[in-house]
Amino acid sequence: MDEKTTKAVGIDIGGTSIKMGLVTGRGEVLATSKVSTGALDSDGAFAKVCEGVHALAEQGGIDAGKLDAIGLDVPGVVLEDGTLTMAPNITLDLAGLTTTLREAYPQASLAVLNDANAAALGEAWLGSGNARGGTVMVTLGTGVGAGVVIGGNVIAGAHGAAGEIGHLNVEPEETETCNCGCRGCLEQYASARGLIRLYREECEADGAEPVAIAHATDALAVFEAARGGNTQAVRACERLGHYLARALAAVAVTVDPDAFVVGGGMSGGWDTFARACLAHYREVAVSACKDTPIRPASLGNDAGFLGAARRALLSL
Repeated sequence: MDEKTTKAVGIDIGGTSIKMGLVTGRGEVLATSKVSTGALDSDGAFAKVCEGVHALAEQGGIDAGKLDAIGLDVPGVVLEDGTLTMAPNITLDLAGLTTTLREAYPQASLAVLNDANAAALGEAWLGSGNARGGTVMVTLGTGVGAGVVIGGNVIAGAHGAAGEIGHLNVEPEETETCNCGCRGCLEQYASARGLIRLYREECEADGAEPVAIAHATDALAVFEAARGGNTQAVRACERLGHYLARALAAVAVTVDPDAFVVGGGMSGGWDTFARACLAHYREVAVSACKDTPIRPASLGNDAGFLGAARRALLSL
């Protein structure tokens, strides 16, 4: 592969929008775009994705028909053959979308992977991770997941569920059910909805009036309240940090990475829960792993499309 001349598109599918990036084989970003979308389960929706790829290629000054690779990451459990087995937070016909992309770009190698794995691969390649060693990137957002990269390769697992740490049980006494059907999952506390839930619990316990929350995933309102010294918001963020630390300690004795990287939309509030997470991690992690660094991601929202593109490029 000629890293300078090879071109790939990374497509990062989120719950309400898609971010795309056109990159070279050595990671140079030539163009980016964002496409608003709802359910991805119809020919019209698939066509919209292809239109976005064409527009992105044109923006980057190349012919979309000459793309070398297309990488696609989705928020769900993806098997090695590209089959989607679980996607609790999105409506997606992955088979229909990949068929459409293959028909539209027959010359391009197509790769599909989980969104957290893509972000981890992007961070390991160009960001805060370690491409030559081991990186576990935790993605906090609408859901919670993690990508495991060892020696530059994403570890998917036998059933595509490697890295689904959002469904690690961190609270055995939980009575409410997670979207996956289990109870006490990390996602119930460390996702955007989870943090809002923790905050409202703290307000109810104190008899305090919550700050205005615009929508079900408006974690920013809680982060801003915590930065302003709101007692209940501070405690909610600390609880998030504690739950995250428990999960990372469990992952550490399973994978023993060189570094943990915290990314996703919720990582914008890292300053509000970092101290609690780092301190509690050192309390609960085994001695061999206590000093494993936990640091914020550096690629922001670009990590997903960069990792998806990287996976596709590696398949050439």
